[in-house]
Amino acid sequence: MKGKLKYLVRWKRYIVEEDTWERLENLGNTMDLVKEFEKEIREKEIRRVQIRKEKKKEKVLNLEAKVFKRSELLKKYTVK
Repeated sequence: MKGKLKYLVRWKRYIVEEDTWERLENLGNTMDLVKEFEKEIREKEIRRVQIRKEKKKEKVLNLEAKVFKRSELLKKYTVK
């Protein structure tokens, strides 16, 4: 079915080629594992977003530092 959430299941003691895509309804007795997996995914996404924000902030600070240095140079070498 298109549009339904599915999980790629790696079965214990089976080779990778035998992995299957399963709907949540088919994973009834593994709900603890599914919840743990989803929690890990959310935490990774939160960390990724935080890192991206920090990098963006760092870029802005670097640009501000460059602007400050240029203005200092202009003051220093301006003919009066």
